[in-house]
Amino acid sequence: MGIGLIVAYIFSYHMVPDLVRALFFIFAICSLILVRFPNIPKAGLSGLLVLSLPLLPSFNFFLGYPLRVLVTTGTCAMLRSLGVHADGDGVMLLVNGEPTAIDAPCSGVNMLWAELYVISLLGCFYKLNVRQLGLIAFSGFGMVLFANILRASSLILFDQVALTAQFSGLSKQEPIFHVAAGLLVFTTVCAATLVLCMKLSFKRNESVALPSSAKRDASLQQTFSVLSAKAMRYAFVPLCIVATVIPLFAPATSSRVPSGASPVWPSQINGREIFAVDSLAAENEFARDFPGAMKRFTDGTNSYFTRYIRRETRQLHPSSDCFRGLGFSIQPKPISVEPDGTKWGTFEASKSETHYRILERIYDGSGLSCTDVSEWYWLALTGKTKGPWFAVTIAQPIAIGD
Repeated sequence: MGIGLIVAYIFSYHMVPDLVRALFFIFAICSLILVRFPNIPKAGLSGLLVLSLPLLPSFNFFLGYPLRVLVTTGTCAMLRSLGVHADGDGVMLLVNGEPTAIDAPCSGVNMLWAELYVISLLGCFYKLNVRQLGLIAFSGFGMVLFANILRASSLILFDQVALTAQFSGLSKQEPIFHVAAGLLVFTTVCAATLVLCMKLSFKRNESVALPSSAKRDASLQQTFSVLSAKAMRYAFVPLCIVATVIPLFAPATSSRVPSGASPVWPSQINGREIFAVDSLAAENEFARDFPGAMKRFTDGTNSYFTRYIRRETRQLHPSSDCFRGLGFSIQPKPISVEPDGTKWGTFEASKSETHYRILERIYDGSGLSCTDVSEWYWLALTGKTKGPWFAVTIAQPIAIGD
């Protein structure tokens, strides 16, 4: 098994995405560990090793918007069942005439990742098999979705109560309630997951003596394991050396600029005159294979990083990923709505004495705009928005205490 995965890694190196190659290697390592320590629960160990990969960016990119739509739909239904007038459209809610957005941090992706980690950990502890762990993972997804709907509904109800005159003082407690609601629903999900794992483990332990045919199968499996161990001993290290050398023979990266009309860069953003400045060396390097173009602007105070995109692509990263890569801590903020109705995704980025308020949006030629990359990707993939697009990120310096 491990040998085959290493071979798959070597021959697919230049043909599959990085994350898929990493999965090949992760499962090969898992096979190596299981050959050396056969009593380790393979399902739980595999889950933990997979979660050691940088999955969250991909989760946010591919699952963020669909989860937000599901949460919006579920929250709308729950509020209506409680007698609150609510209408949903995509990721926007209209509650008693007030617009509310289920923004990217509220998608539940982080909670889903944490739930998968808990499931994998419990799978190791209770020695669950692949089928049992898969069942719990499926149930965990449903529990996380419902918990996130419950959390979003409670926050909206809290805000509605805080808007009334007699409870106006509650608005100051909103940050505390926000954290408490998240902790409460996630703790409940973890407790339910623990109970489910215990029940499945109890059923697995209610075993009887193996019939002779099962004993023969176990003997054959043991023989196969011995042969696998010998193959791993003599072939694994040479194949790992080959896998290490493979990246040195990567085909040359094309520096050809993608075909298409040259972009007409904006001269104003949010009513401010902007002028071009030199892009950073790292941006120029990344732009070589980007399906579009990039340009940096300033208005004398704020920085504007603008990307021109010709087609839907995984290479369009959220700005928060870039700032995290530069060592900034990220604090998500609610969607910002300009007087003209333009919506911007917002967060604050801080590092030492440097603080920025970041605004970002992606828009097409017809005026349709998105506040996060996942939303844009799915709308573009389903044909609800047509390219080319501009992705604008504004970095506004802020002083401490602003």
